[in-house]
This record gives sequence, C-alpha cells and structure tokens, in this order.
Amino acid sequence: MQDQTVLGFLSARRYEVQALILVHSLHQFGAKLSDIPVCISVPEGQEMQGPVLDALQEFEVEIIPFAFDEALRKFPFVSKAVASALAEGRAEAEGSVSLA
Repeated sequence: MQDQTVLGFLSARRYEVQALILVHSLHQFGAKLSDIPVCISVPEGQEMQGPVLDALQEFEVEIIPFAFDEALRKFPFVSKAVASALAEGRAEAEGSVSLA
C-alpha cells in the first residue's frame, strides 16, 4: 500500500488558523488518516511564523515554500494550481504516486 499524504495550500496569513484547525481535526478525528503526513504549500515571502507555525511543527507538518510569479496573481486561484502542480511533481519524483 502506498503512503498517503494530505496536501494543503495556504495563500495568505489569514488562513493560518484554519490550517491549524484542519491539521488538529485530522489528528483528533481522522481515524485511519490521523497518522498520515501533512504538507502545506506556501508561496515564498508568505512563510508562516509565530505560534501557529510552532503548533503546526508540533504536528510535524511539513511547510513547503514555492516560487510564485507575482504577475500571475491577477488570475484567480492560479496560485493553487501552481502549488498543486508542484506537489504532484514532488510526489511523482518521490515515487509516492504514479501520474498517468
């Protein structure tokens, strides 16, 4: 059976608390999902810090910064598409998923 990972995307600091709630809920109520790794992609320059980052690190969440061209910001949701593509490429490179 392949390892599974929960992937999240955080595009603004105002969503840090929601990310922490998601991770906490997975660990508390996720049953079989409670022990799987969690990765959150964050655009470079918007890295998390402070108590929320500390709490996520206690849950062993991997924070993955990624480069994002600010010129693309005018397109709604494009940063989510970029983060998803990078996550898929990373998973494929690690052999944890096979994309056809």
